[in-house]
Amino acid sequence: MATVHKTWVLHRPKPLARITSLIVDESDRGKGIGRALVATSEKFLAEAGCGILEITSNHQRQDAHEFYRHLGYEQTSARFMKKLQHPR
Repeated sequence: MATVHKTWVLHRPKPLARITSLIVDESDRGKGIGRALVATSEKFLAEAGCGILEITSNHQRQDAHEFYRHLGYEQTSARFMKKLQHPR
C-alpha cells in the first residue's frame, strides 16, 4: 500500500509531493512490490504537477533508508517534532 499527498509550499514553484506511507508485508519484501508502488506514485505525482517528491522515514528504519537510496532518493534534512498540549 502507498498513500500520497500533494501540497503547495511558499518556497517551491511547483507543488510538493510526499509518500506518506509505504507498506509491503514483510513476507513479500524483495519481490519488487515496493519499487512498483514508488514508481507508480512518482508517475502519478509528476502528472499532477509536483516538482519534488519526499519520503519520510523513522531514523531507526535503516533498511527502508537503503531501499530509498537504491531508488535514487537522497537524505536532505532532519525532521524535528514536538507534541503539543491542547488547552482544556
